[in-house]
Amino acid sequence: MEDKSISIIIPIYNAESTLKRCIDSIIKQSYKQWTLILINDGSTDDSQTICHNYEVRDNRILLLNKENGGVSSARNLGIRTVQTDYLIFVDSDDFLEKNCIENLLVGADCDISFINTARYSLDTGTVCGMMTNIVENKYYKRLTGGVKSNDIFSAGIPFAKLYKTSIIKGHNICFDERIKNHEDHLFFFDYLLHCDSMYLCSEIGYYWTFRENSNSLSHTIPTSRNMLIAAEGFMQRYPALFEHFNVYDQDYISRVTTEYGVGSYRAACYSLYYYKTPKIDRLTFLKEQVPVMRRLYNKYGYAPNNKKHKLIFIFLCLPIPVHIKDVLLSRVW
Repeated sequence: MEDKSISIIIPIYNAESTLKRCIDSIIKQSYKQWTLILINDGSTDDSQTICHNYEVRDNRILLLNKENGGVSSARNLGIRTVQTDYLIFVDSDDFLEKNCIENLLVGADCDISFINTARYSLDTGTVCGMMTNIVENKYYKRLTGGVKSNDIFSAGIPFAKLYKTSIIKGHNICFDERIKNHEDHLFFFDYLLHCDSMYLCSEIGYYWTFRENSNSLSHTIPTSRNMLIAAEGFMQRYPALFEHFNVYDQDYISRVTTEYGVGSYRAACYSLYYYKTPKIDRLTFLKEQVPVMRRLYNKYGYAPNNKKHKLIFIFLCLPIPVHIKDVLLSRVW
């Protein structure tokens, strides 16, 4: 196994409080043949100095400094820099279990490997549940047998996965730098379209950290433009994914398109009212997107857990003049 080369890409922006733990967890990996690519995305705190200190002490560590452009541009720079056979992504506030890379590489012959991710509270310093639920170590030489049973389409986080560099670079797969939400899920879908096999590891390998009442990006309301680009991206990819993996179960299709796709149109609409977008822009959105939403609802359905979300989506699809919809939505949202 030691003959397999792997790169770890970490995008960094003002992460001085968590960065050492993250990097230390990689240095302590049981598997030693790795290259760590640190992308400093214009940090204004002490992140660059921390990274530099690690770089000068370990020749496996490479620091790249760039102007701030967002996590997608940082990850894309990392991808362009990679010269190894495999790569993984790690966020600068997260950390790895000691055997994470070793366990992922068990599935190196497959197109993609997954390992379980736990939720780790920075407030209490304890594990607080799981983000994923892989129950057994298993190979799938044909992905058609494991997509639905393991809910692979919902596993859109970029980390806790082993990717083949040849697939990413061979098909020009990259993160969409126009958006800040769901760019990772769209990247994952683009990669999946070129996968036929996978390996699942039931061990905990990755710790995703969080704080209660966090004001981080993942807890803010995305812009309407962001969600519309994401919604269109999801719905453009789903037909090819369903065909590639022979997914025909309509209940499952309805659920995944609701979570990531059809539901993103509702979220794009909500964002217009949350940010008090000018009325002319709201009316334009409703005129252009309601027919799209109605068509998607008729094709895939919409089955969110939140009943209010479903009622509002159905209301949006009704043949009611957009100016009346706008008045009512302004009161609801």
